[in-house]
Amino acid sequence: ASEDESSVQGNEEEAEEEEAEEAEEEEDLPLLISEESIAAVELKSSLSLKETKKLNKAIRSGNKASCRRLIEGADIHRQVAGRSPIMIAAGAGQLAIVKILESKGGRSNDVSKSGCTALILAIKSNHIHVAKYLISKDVSLDSLYENRNAIMWAAYKGQLDIVQLLWSKGASIKIKKGSAVLWAC
Repeated sequence: ASEDESSVQGNEEEAEEEEAEEAEEEEDLPLLISEESIAAVELKSSLSLKETKKLNKAIRSGNKASCRRLIEGADIHRQVAGRSPIMIAAGAGQLAIVKILESKGGRSNDVSKSGCTALILAIKSNHIHVAKYLISKDVSLDSLYENRNAIMWAAYKGQLDIVQLLWSKGASIKIKKGSAVLWAC
């Protein structure tokens, strides 16, 4: 047992030495970006976050005029609390705003870190018209959110027409952690 302990301790010491060497190498690198440039980027990012939050609020309320105005200063790709503006519009049933965002470069195929998509949010919120539109745009059908893909969510919500549409587009009904048939029961 003592040989195993010394071997483990030796490996830990080697790892610590490698980390220390890497840290020293990083300290020797010249700073290629000025502190002023970094501050300007941080300020722009902060302003963009504020504008994106305002945009998200306008999306939820369905205010198309405000959305058109706020899109110019907002980062339409930025996810706030795991949702991009296009995801928020889909989940709120705001198809016209989804289309406005797409016309400005918004991506209806974005996926959050948790696997959520605009399509899944539209389905979960029973916004069938938005779900049908997104499916027509060839968005990802098999991203998993809470262990369910779009067809599983549609089955769970009792949306037979969406299940059939997703099936016709090739959505998978067999995922490692369950199937759409089981979620429908």
